[in-house]
Amino acid sequence: MARRSRRGVAPAAEPGGGGDLALDAVLDLNAAGPLCAALLERRGSDLALDASAVRHLGALCAQVLASAAATWAADGRALAVRAPSEGFAQATRLLGLGPILTIEGTPA
Repeated sequence: MARRSRRGVAPAAEPGGGGDLALDAVLDLNAAGPLCAALLERRGSDLALDASAVRHLGALCAQVLASAAATWAADGRALAVRAPSEGFAQATRLLGLGPILTIEGTPA
C-alpha cells in the first residue's frame, strides 16, 4: 500500500529516522499538525529541512519550527533548514526567526 503524503510535509524516507524532511509549498494553519507530527517522528536524530518549495510560511508553522529548533538544541542534535525559497526566507525575516533557525544556503 502506497504511503499518502500528509499536508505540510513529504512522506518520510524512513519512519523514526532523521535525515531530510521536505517541506510543502504552503505551511499554513492546516499544515501545522502534520508538520509537528513529522518532526516528532524524527526527534532524537539530526535533521535537515528542505525549504526549497515553500511559497508560504504562516505564523503557526513558524512556531512549530521555532519549537523544533529549541527541542533539537536541548536534545543536543542538529536541526538545519536547507535551500530556503525566497518565500521561506522572507517569512523568517518578517517573523524574526533568523536568530532561532539555522538556515543554510541562500534563497532559491
